[in-house]
Amino acid sequence: MAPKLIDDNSTWPKSNYEIKEEDGIQFIVPMRGAKETRYNPLLDRLPKVRPDIEEENLQYGPHIALGRINPEKHDDILEFVNMWGLLGLSNTKKYTSTKSVLSILSKEENAFRLFEEGKLYRNNKRRNGEKDREPVIIFQAAVRTYQTLINDINRYKRDNPLLKLGGEEKRKEFRNAVIDREEKEKDHPEGQRDLIEAMTIHESQAFSTYLHLNEMLEEVHPQSFFDIVSNSDSPGWGYNSLIGAIYIKFFTDKHEGKKFRRCKMKKCNKQFITTRPSNEYCSDNCKGYYHSQKHNEKKWLKQSLLHYEDYNNEDIEAIFHTLIEEGYSGEVKIIKEIGKRLD
Repeated sequence: MAPKLIDDNSTWPKSNYEIKEEDGIQFIVPMRGAKETRYNPLLDRLPKVRPDIEEENLQYGPHIALGRINPEKHDDILEFVNMWGLLGLSNTKKYTSTKSVLSILSKEENAFRLFEEGKLYRNNKRRNGEKDREPVIIFQAAVRTYQTLINDINRYKRDNPLLKLGGEEKRKEFRNAVIDREEKEKDHPEGQRDLIEAMTIHESQAFSTYLHLNEMLEEVHPQSFFDIVSNSDSPGWGYNSLIGAIYIKFFTDKHEGKKFRRCKMKKCNKQFITTRPSNEYCSDNCKGYYHSQKHNEKKWLKQSLLHYEDYNNEDIEAIFHTLIEEGYSGEVKIIKEIGKRLD
């Protein structure tokens, strides 16, 4: 469990930001004259009840918001930074290492030149307080990596309870499971080979995921904060980047039993945190939309079967469900498309 935090420690700055082109590259930069404020990104902000609308989830913490935004949309990026601030990528090992930056900027020669000159994350032509900036392309890469990590960890926990990777004993347990399953499959060499290959890939991918998690957790450390007024100290987390704080908050929430999952409503399908295992929706709005959609789908399927009553029902149902998966909606549109696919 995370150490108890006090309101005035472990703070992070935020301001008002915009996306502008500087030095031929798109950057997230502070607006000129914007006032900087500070907040604690590690405070628990989860409500006791599910929010009315999905957008409210962005307010519950930067570690939740970063898991929900679409990194390809500039509006989403700006919504995040204006609520929580820059990620502090210039203060991380990962996003300042030549290897990592080169892999992200492989097609951005001008941006890599700025990196080599030490100017990628800072514009010294601007006044103090407005010099820090983050390249949109690296911000996007950081978001994708974080979202992939959440998805992978959830998948590993769901697909293989043995794969907890808590140390050498857990790894031995995993390998023993492979051996046991090999024995069961020994009469079927092809199946045995496929099983070993699948589990080996699964194990190596999982280690890679947790390796990245631990790499980012190294950006954070326990720290003692002294309060002059009360003449006492309290424990908290020290960090130099918001992305580091986001990873430690994800880590502590996960180990406190909070569930990261995707909203069941397909059009949303965004990450959210719940303390109730039965909760499958990030908002009441998504829950209502999901049940309304299912009601409509039953009605559309019934009408489709009636319209094509001379055809095999199983064929019509198969086409119908394929269309739903592809995002088709509306009785008339679906019936028309079924006809095209029957031709």
